[in-house]
Amino acid sequence: PCYPLDININLGGHVGSNSRGTTRFAVFHFHSRCVELEAQSAKQACERHNFISPEDSKDTAISKMLKHSKCSVNDICKTCDWDSFSGTSFHKMQFYTKWLACEELVREEYYGQTRTAHVGKQLAASKVSVALASTMKRSFEKFDL
Repeated sequence: PCYPLDININLGGHVGSNSRGTTRFAVFHFHSRCVELEAQSAKQACERHNFISPEDSKDTAISKMLKHSKCSVNDICKTCDWDSFSGTSFHKMQFYTKWLACEELVREEYYGQTRTAHVGKQLAASKVSVALASTMKRSFEKFDL
């Protein structure tokens, strides 16, 4: 689709943040891939930001990343406030910590109904048109993207 107004875009980040240019064309930058690749990407980001080391054990990595949250290692899957992570690439740290501690829960959220609902909410809250958000939400639901 083509839009009547320019949309800020930065393919290395998020729409509207640190924009490098503008376009009137719709640009789709998908991250939908298997959960294992998402976990690997999150791990690499955490290593590059020196939150963890490649040599860290699972428990050591979890402990190091929890220092950037209000969570405790005790019963982490049921008690952690996952939104309490902060800092650079906090969402990568959040995802990788959750992956290491609660892999089954992450798989369920990633592949289950909550993924479709989350994608729909993100689109509705973004700066895209209502028609585009609605179309994308239906596509995710219909084609199990």
